[in-house]
Formats: sequence, C-alpha cells, structure tokens
Amino acid sequence: MSGLLLAALLIIIPAVGALVGLLLSQLEDSVAAEGKTRDWMLFILIFLPTAIISIILLTYLRSSSSFSIAWLPGIEIGLHLSRSSIIFACIIANFSALIALYSISFMKFDRYRTQYWFFYQLTIAAMMMGVFSNNLFWLFGGFEVASIGAFFLISHWHRKTGEEGQKAGKAAIRYLIISICGDIFLLIGFGLILVAFNTSLLGELFNKWVAEPINILGKSSTSTRTIITFFLVLGALIKSAQIPILLWPLSGKSKDYDLAKSPITVAAFLVAVTAGNIGLFILSVFQPIFSTTMNEIGTGIPLFNSMPFILIGWFAILTLIVAIALMLTTDNINRIAISAAIAQLSFSFIGYSAGNSLGYASSIFHLVTSIPASLAVFVLMGIIIESIRIGDISRLGGLKNRYPSLFIVGIISILSYSGFFPFGTHFSLDMIFQALLISSIPSSKVILVITFICSVLLVLAITKPVMKLFNGKLEGDLSTRQLNRTSISVEFLAIGWAAVSGLLLILTGYPNPRFVSLLLDQNVSLGYDSPLFSNWIVSILYLVLGICVFITTMILYRDGKASMLDKIRNTKFVGSTRKFFANGMYLDNVYEVSVFQPINFLSRFFTWVRIKAPFASIIWAVLALALLVSIFAILGGGI
Repeated sequence: MSGLLLAALLIIIPAVGALVGLLLSQLEDSVAAEGKTRDWMLFILIFLPTAIISIILLTYLRSSSSFSIAWLPGIEIGLHLSRSSIIFACIIANFSALIALYSISFMKFDRYRTQYWFFYQLTIAAMMMGVFSNNLFWLFGGFEVASIGAFFLISHWHRKTGEEGQKAGKAAIRYLIISICGDIFLLIGFGLILVAFNTSLLGELFNKWVAEPINILGKSSTSTRTIITFFLVLGALIKSAQIPILLWPLSGKSKDYDLAKSPITVAAFLVAVTAGNIGLFILSVFQPIFSTTMNEIGTGIPLFNSMPFILIGWFAILTLIVAIALMLTTDNINRIAISAAIAQLSFSFIGYSAGNSLGYASSIFHLVTSIPASLAVFVLMGIIIESIRIGDISRLGGLKNRYPSLFIVGIISILSYSGFFPFGTHFSLDMIFQALLISSIPSSKVILVITFICSVLLVLAITKPVMKLFNGKLEGDLSTRQLNRTSISVEFLAIGWAAVSGLLLILTGYPNPRFVSLLLDQNVSLGYDSPLFSNWIVSILYLVLGICVFITTMILYRDGKASMLDKIRNTKFVGSTRKFFANGMYLDNVYEVSVFQPINFLSRFFTWVRIKAPFASIIWAVLALALLVSIFAILGGGI
C-alpha cells in the first residue's frame, strides 16, 4: 500500500470518526450514557485503526514522496511524506488513542461527551492534515483547525454554574488569543518565504533556500533569511507554550483560568500530544535549512546562522525554570501535571538548540520517550481526582494506606519521568546532554549547565507532590472511591511504554548509529564513552544526584508535610516566590486588562445596541458597506 494512501487515511479516519460519534450519540440514552456502546465503538473503529496505520507507516521512514494539485496561481495543495511527518503522525495517533482509552473512564459521567469526542477527533484530523501537508499555508490551515478544536475542548466545562464555568470559558479565550499571536508570527514567516523565494511547497523549500532570494528583504540575502527565521522561531515557540509570550496552559491561583479548568484528559491531549507539539514539528520541517552548512549558490555566502538555536535554547531554558517553579509552588493537581508535561517539552527544544544532527535526533527521541512518562503523571493525577473528586493537594494525603498499589505505581511514574535508568527517558536526556556538550553554538555550554541543574530540580519537583498525596493524612471525612480498572490499565500502559522503550534500546545494541539514522537521513556516530552513558562525568553525575534528590525528598515528605523545612518556608524569599507564581507571575493581570476587559466591554456594548437601537442592523450594514468602500478605494479597486 502506498505511503501517501496511508497518510490520507490518517486524515480521513479521524474526520469520519467525528461524524460517526454524532451518529452513535443518537443511540438509546440509557446505553450511550453508560459509555458501553458509543465510546468503546469509537475506540475500536477509529482510534485503534488510526494507531495501527501510523505504525505501518513507519516502514516508509526512509522514503519521501509528494502528491499535489493546483489550487491557486502559484500555490499547490497535496500530501508530503517525510521522515518528520511520519514520526509526528505516529506520536499523535498512538498517544491520542491512549488518552482516548483513559477518557472512556474519566469522562464517563460527563453529559456532553458527544461534543468532547467530536472536537477530540477533529483536532486529530486537523493535526494530521498539518503534518502531512506539502504546502506551508495548508500546514498553517491544518494547525489552525486544530487550534479551534483545542479551544472547544478547553471550554468543555463552560456550562458549569458559577465561577467554574466562567473560568473554563476564559481559559479557552486565553488560549485562543495567545495561539493567534503565534499564528501571526508564523503567517508572516510563511508569507515572507513566498515573497523572497517564490515557493510554499515543502519539497522545494531547501533548494530554494540555498539559492539567492528572488526578492531581498532588508539589505542582503543574509538579512532576508534572518528576518524569516526570526518570525518562524518565535511563532513556533509560542505555539508550543514556550516563552516569550509564555505558557498558554498555565496561570496562577489568584485568577485561576488556565488549562487546569479543563478535563485533565484534555490537558494531556493538548500539551503532551497535539497542540503543544505544533511548534516542534514546524522547527523539524525547517531543521535542514536552519542547520545547513552550505554556502549560497552563486555568491558563496555562508548560510548557517546560530541565531535561531540561541533563541530556542534560552527561551526553552526560561520556560523550563518557570515550569519547575510552578510545580514546586502550586497545590493544584492539574497544574502540576501540565507543568510537568511542559518541562519535558522544553527539554526537546533544548536538544534542538544544540544546532547539530545529534541535537535534532535527541529532541525527537526525547519527545517519543517523554510523552508516555508525562502521560503516566497525567493519568496518576487523574486517577486521584476520579477517586476523591478533589484537585487541591493541601487537602489530600494518606492515600498510601487506601491505595497501596497506586503508591507503587506512583513511584515507578516518578522514576520514569525523572529519566532514571533503564527507562527510555534516561537515554534521550543523556543524548541531549551529549548534543549540548559537542555543540558549537555560542552559550551552549552555559545552557548545558543550567539544563543539568534543572533536570535534578525536576526530580524534586515531581517527587514532592506525589509524596504529599500518598503520605500524611486525608483532611476531614473525605470519602474515596474504588479505583477504575480502565484507568489503572492506561497507567500501566504508559509506564510500560516508557520501560519497554528503554529495554528495547539496550537489547538492540544501543548506542547503535543505525538507531539515530532512523531519525535522520544520515549515519551519525554517537561517540559515547560507554554503551549506556554518553559521558562518564555528566551522565553518572546526573544519575547519582538525581537518585540522592529522589531519596532525600521521600524521607523529608514521609509525613506528607516535611516539617523540617518549615523555617525555609517561612522565609521572606520563599513567601515572595510562592506569591509571585500564585499570581501567575502577575501576567494574569495583563491578560485581564488587555483581553477580558475589552471583550466584556464589547459584549455590553453590543447588548446595549441590540436593546436600545431599533435600527441597529441597518446602522451596522451601512458601516460595513462604508468600510468595504474605503478598502476598495485604498486598494484602487474600482472607485
């Protein structure tokens, strides 16, 4: 079967599934409400086949092909099969299926699951469309539809009464506004590529890039490429929840409208699997031109520019620091899991910032190994929410006595997430260290040191909340429910995925250069000091320090409170830091003034016009006509 046909099926099946879900929702209410028919049929008929097809598509990793038809003058649409598109499609299909399986359990009492499944599958189909598009603007369009699906998923609980429903709606608006900011940067970058190089086809991009631009932006061809690169990098970082515009999934406790107001399955789906990976995919598309060491054809001007890698590295480092700080200061279970997923995503960007082949391989490798580890954390936190219906850690504790098996699962999740041997995250994090160590990008060694320190602190940040949940005492007379078998099964699948990936690497002779050649279209020698560690100093030091931090944190929080740290908690510095992050780094006030207050004003204004002005429709029609006439006059369109 043709690889392009398989790619088309990965777009069509989820799109059809969205419609099938609507049809199945018309079944007898008593049956559909229990989730015995519709939800399981969607998983068996849609999600499972999509995952299987994506795995079959891996056999085409070493091939590249395109199919296109004319759409507009100078612009074609079609499918493009490449190494990066196949890998990302496999990631999206398989981990979306895993989250869908967990959604059957977590969302079983939700009255609006029909809407949930529709936008869930629409987002998958749109992501696949963007991933397999052979045109920059259809890629943009696919990811835009995915953003719209994400908007409705985030606002899924907007029907709740009171502030909770309002916060869910505000969280969705916040995501949409920040996502649009990223879209603007990307659209400008894509438009400048079309202007400067007269192409929007991915298959032609590299050959056009190394040639002299048709139209110069700025003063030279170098400035042309620098301007384009700047917009592409910032747009990609914003779409993947990285600084500079900062973390669309997270805010503080004071305003409390962020991705934590959505179902935890939505948070896992968007941050770890779909929307959060848009930026990294876009950077993977442009990796050959960003990292090329060729000279410009005809002029001999060097094409390599370290600027994009420096920007990516430092913005990812800042995001990683903020994510760790939020994990250490927040008491919200959802926010901890979201921050944990963003931290792992930042590691992938840091690997990419090394600017070499090993760095790119490490970024994709870490994405593959860290997603199941992040999902294990999401599902663990979700199981706790399912069991107690409370998401505030300050009110929870003593779960080890009620769920001893879940405590063991939680410990394994920590080890997997932290990157300890023999889990797959150990090998990918180790490769990131090595890529930074051999990188020639300025400041890469400084980024390596900060990344190393952050990776150790991340062990503390993920161990602390788990110990607080399972040790200590449960507040009041809160009742607990029996653990759901489906939820536990998904947790074991996520942990098993992370463990098996590490064991398979060992059994296949890692670090075998053939492994890296699957991620790159070239043979790369890893040059490790030993089969299991890239560097005797960095790798061993991280393993020792990480284990020490893990054990120390377990001892300190054996009572769930770490009373020994009370003096440190009461210091002015710690208090100010907690207040800073509780207020969303004071960015929540900026969002309130710049986004929500204008929206509320416009809403009140239109309400007033509708009530007070009997001829409002005529007035608005005249104003719209005047605006159109003005636009035509400015553009010389026949006035």
